[in-house]
Amino acid sequence: MKAVVMAGGLGMRLRPLTSVIPKPMLPVGDRSILEIILLNLKSAGVDTVYIAVNYMSEYFKAHFEKHPIDGLDIIFSNELEPLGTAGPLGLLRDNFEEPFLVVNGDILTNLDFSKFYQFFLDEKADILVGTKKLFLPTNYGVISSMGTDILSIEEKPQIETEIVAGIYCLSPNVLNYIPRVGFYQMNELLQKVLEIGKLKKYLISDYWLDIGHMENYEQAQKDINEYLPISINTAQYKSKLVS
Repeated sequence: MKAVVMAGGLGMRLRPLTSVIPKPMLPVGDRSILEIILLNLKSAGVDTVYIAVNYMSEYFKAHFEKHPIDGLDIIFSNELEPLGTAGPLGLLRDNFEEPFLVVNGDILTNLDFSKFYQFFLDEKADILVGTKKLFLPTNYGVISSMGTDILSIEEKPQIETEIVAGIYCLSPNVLNYIPRVGFYQMNELLQKVLEIGKLKKYLISDYWLDIGHMENYEQAQKDINEYLPISINTAQYKSKLVS
């Protein structure tokens, strides 16, 4: 099984931390976010991971040369210019003959990726989108009404919403929808498949956290031992560069 980790973002919302360390390499506990993702993928049966990098790309390569992960073939795919959240997949279009996983490099989860992958196969999807239900606070009192009559008032309620969780499984054929050059966003790809293909969802009930905001990154430090108890095995792997 193969996977792609999208790790090319600037991490602006985590400045000044990301001025010196790329966001996926920020530590959570005694390991980086990216290492946690890689180990979860490996435990699900992934043996080859492409890491799409741009910002501070040499930092990633230097780290994994010193701290390899046994049994995982890591291939770096380097964007020469920002390509968006789906554009980097276009650089890898010739590397997949079977469905593959895609994970954003700022997502912490204990999702069983093998079950996620099997669900994709069972549903015969073109893209399977991992989703997560969140409760978002509001800063205002919310009313229900009929005409000019107020029927109820709820002070600062939490609104339930279901969001795209930054985890996907893709059929190789959808890579043909991505331009060979230029900026292309994942929402554009999802919309294309929604129109002409088979787009399915997988509601994640497992632990999930987007560490792109400082408060979430701080929360991850509290959650790591309870939800993500992983040990790193630093043996050998093959490091390559795709340009």
